[in-house]
Amino acid sequence: MGEGVDAKIGVRGYLIDAVTFDSILGLTGVNHIDVLKMDCEGCEGIVLSENNILDFRELAIETHSIHNFEIVTRLLKQKGYRIKLLSNSMIIQNAFKCIIKRPLEFVQAEIKSSWLGTRMIYKSLLKKEPLAPATGGNKSVKVVFATKNIA
Repeated sequence: MGEGVDAKIGVRGYLIDAVTFDSILGLTGVNHIDVLKMDCEGCEGIVLSENNILDFRELAIETHSIHNFEIVTRLLKQKGYRIKLLSNSMIIQNAFKCIIKRPLEFVQAEIKSSWLGTRMIYKSLLKKEPLAPATGGNKSVKVVFATKNIA
């Protein structure tokens, strides 16, 4: 059984055109990004092995297997990142901090998304579903949060 997208599309797979993250940075001329959220459906370790990807202040990475989780955390630690696993309570706590800091922006974003964030937090607090619905209750899916001081 595959992991991430492989689990859904089968072993035959699909041929797609792709570009590396490093090449996107080169093409756009962007030389600094503070935060990256990554969900590559099982290939996070491959993406993280690129050079520029490890110069972010913060990374939030969804991993899809214990093996992938170990690869991701090892690569990040080797590059000087501090690692945390994000739990539902940490995500909710962070959401409330954002709401308090920027209430107007939060309400504007919630209106645009038909109150998606509010509904997700509410369901999670009532234990009806995990805050990261993509996990579907799969215990091997973990959200890794990594931080690094960048000069």
